[in-house]
Amino acid sequence: TSFQRVLNMKEGTLNRSYIATMNNGITVNDQVQRLMSLVDDECAAIKYTFRIDADADVKICSYIDADVKNSDANYDEKFWNEISRSAMSNEAYIVTETKKTAFRICTGFNTSVYLDNTSTNTEVKPGEKEKYVEQQFQFHAKRDSSITVYKYCSVTTSENYEKSELAAACLSNVSNLCAKGYETILNEQRIAWQKKWESSDIIIEGDVAAQQGIRFNIFQLNQ
Repeated sequence: TSFQRVLNMKEGTLNRSYIATMNNGITVNDQVQRLMSLVDDECAAIKYTFRIDADADVKICSYIDADVKNSDANYDEKFWNEISRSAMSNEAYIVTETKKTAFRICTGFNTSVYLDNTSTNTEVKPGEKEKYVEQQFQFHAKRDSSITVYKYCSVTTSENYEKSELAAACLSNVSNLCAKGYETILNEQRIAWQKKWESSDIIIEGDVAAQQGIRFNIFQLNQ
């Protein structure tokens, strides 16, 4: 019933909010913020904050799906072969390789869930299948309680590491993000972008569209 997405170029975050009614009639209000870190290379973080308008059993599934195709690909081509994968209670990753050029990446993540700012202490159920890994959380939530999900992610590539080192480097990045915590990561992002804009902003007077356009280009180049 409601949807908004805003790119904050000043601070380097993408913010999304929506209100949706589930098939069972429960309404979910979600606020999402994500960032690609300028401070921690190869890293990203996402924060989801949900509210529901009824008592409910909640299931959250955090995953990586490597079995995808590009929307503009000819003949519905898929470009990735799976090399290895692992899903554990504290982290999960997949190593994939392009079919023609043998370029490898490792994509890894850690997920944590809080209910009214307190860890749910819910047993994490890891799962995996071909080209897919997940972490699953299940718990009961009261009406109007706040459910917060943090997802810390990293992507490492064979351009920067030996192929045998990809997974270790990826999981090391994820571990470092978890140790920092989301608010520290977000604050570092704001400071880093402030310094970028101090040195790279271009001001155009009298043309709002051109001003926004040039700043979007500058944002993309830095990001």
